[in-house]
Amino acid sequence: MNTSNDKPRTVQDIIREIETKSKGSGYIYRGERKHYPKVSSKLFREFDIEDDNFDIELVQKEMLNSAKKHIGQLPQDFIPGKEIYTSSATSIFFPEAYINKKIDFEILTELQHYGGKTNLIDFTTDYFIALFFACNGLFNEDGRIILQKTKNIEDPIDYPQIPRHRIIAQKSVFVRPSKGFIKINDDDIVTIPAYLKQFLLEHLRKFHSISTETIYNDLHGFIRNQDHHESAYLEFYKGFVCQSSAFKATIHEEKQKEYKKAIEHYDKAIKLNPGIDMAYCNRGEALLHFRKWEKARKDLITAKNMGVKIIASFQNDYASVEDFEQKTGIQLPEDIAAMLTSS
Repeated sequence: MNTSNDKPRTVQDIIREIETKSKGSGYIYRGERKHYPKVSSKLFREFDIEDDNFDIELVQKEMLNSAKKHIGQLPQDFIPGKEIYTSSATSIFFPEAYINKKIDFEILTELQHYGGKTNLIDFTTDYFIALFFACNGLFNEDGRIILQKTKNIEDPIDYPQIPRHRIIAQKSVFVRPSKGFIKINDDDIVTIPAYLKQFLLEHLRKFHSISTETIYNDLHGFIRNQDHHESAYLEFYKGFVCQSSAFKATIHEEKQKEYKKAIEHYDKAIKLNPGIDMAYCNRGEALLHFRKWEKARKDLITAKNMGVKIIASFQNDYASVEDFEQKTGIQLPEDIAAMLTSS
């Protein structure tokens, strides 16, 4: 962890350290938003028991039996006796006990990714994805990347055989710790300074196409992300309401008052969660009304780089740049006008 005497680190410093520590092959990675006391499963954290006689797998088995009552039809890929693997011209048939074990594991991975409590610990084969998880939240605390060489992990490592949606996107693998947690060495940890989290998220989005939308690529992920960043989204929606009120206002002073409030809410939203792309776009548009060209330009460019269709967004309110200038009495700089004009 950095101290006041340490030299500030950069995005490339972090990436270089991870690459150096995991030089070679056979590594998996885990990203955590803060330094937790242990690398543990959610089920272990729920009970918080360190009794050697406590059988966490027994608890999970009972939980799994309850969950099965809610899953309906089992995955067709794992019907007992079904041919599920073909290598060259050889067909392999697995016994029913093996198939049932795999069904249980697939159910557990679904529970894990939708917020359920299991004795699985998420890892990924891609350290850039681990970086996303280490940076995505708690922006006032240091995060960390945990590197593990698979051959050194004593507990079972499972790879999903029916990967779907976010499991594919996150390149997930799972460690199933017999005691609910795994032991790690300090040498296996890369600390992510809090002040670098936002810069790393921007780097991941821009250069590796890794973002909230790609990592949580389903509706459940959208809901979970909203819950995870509830305060940020609340500020964003407040800003959106103020901006809408400003657009509808007929008195100039009232317009400016609402646009100012909108900008303040977007400021808070971006500080809480720099991944809300429309916050940059909307703030950039609002700043145009105060002739804050440099800040507006930066926001619009950021939004565009994050994948926002800024022209379409602008044209939701104004038919064209000329329409904006006529209605507001504000003449835009040529480069900003060009950014907001359809080719």
